[in-house]
Amino acid sequence: MKVTIVDYGAGNVPSVERALQRLGAESHRTASPDCISKAEALLLPGVGHYAALVRALDEQNMRASLIGAIQRGVPFLGVCLGLQVLFESSEEAPQLRVRVAIKRETPAHGLESAQRKTGFASACRH
Repeated sequence: MKVTIVDYGAGNVPSVERALQRLGAESHRTASPDCISKAEALLLPGVGHYAALVRALDEQNMRASLIGAIQRGVPFLGVCLGLQVLFESSEEAPQLRVRVAIKRETPAHGLESAQRKTGFASACRH
């Protein structure tokens, strides 16, 4: 299975590519909504601020394709902010509400806060 790495202009894409290569996984990076829609598996590395990532995905017309692929069942791995952007809002940008795959708010910081807000026992900090 080829892993499509979503390249929105930030995130440590070369490190993700090297990690996948070391694991023997085939990958390629894209900023194309069409490639995202047709992906076999998706990986979204994230770094920075929630609102900045949402804005970058929107400016490049990638967010709708990403959400559509996830909702169709395409395997997805979001790294750090790449996972948080699936939520409809964040404590980092409470004024921003977006169409997303997960209808909950992601907390800005901390394991305990994540577990309390989402009820997900698997939330973890890095």
